[in-house]
Amino acid sequence: MRIKILKKLIISRLEERKAIYYPIFVRALDELNAALLLSHLIILTLKRHEDCWIERTTDEFLRETGLTRAEQETARRRLRACNILKEKKINKFSIIYFKLDLKKVFKMLKEYMEEEKVIDLKKEKTRQKNSTSKSIF
Repeated sequence: MRIKILKKLIISRLEERKAIYYPIFVRALDELNAALLLSHLIILTLKRHEDCWIERTTDEFLRETGLTRAEQETARRRLRACNILKEKKINKFSIIYFKLDLKKVFKMLKEYMEEEKVIDLKKEKTRQKNSTSKSIF
């Protein structure tokens, strides 16, 4: 009986905090931690609106993504190098404000997909034009 209760408790805790990432970012950025952080930041950004700053501490990111401080710094450096992440520190309490440039994220993905022949955009546009079904997006 106790095992069933413990199992339910563990499952509910796992469902509370899900770290979601998009595998295509791993290939486009060539770095797993940067892809995980980018995926997380996209989700946080889209929950608010595109043009917002997100405030987080390294401890919050650790709880949300599992990335250590060093892994976060490396991932953030990679995202800044791609010009898709802006950061600023406003106070001394280790709170960092993050802002994604979603247009640059989508541009990076488009370039990656064309380069790797993941998608042929001309064929895709033609397919969408000829398609009679409506997109859910």
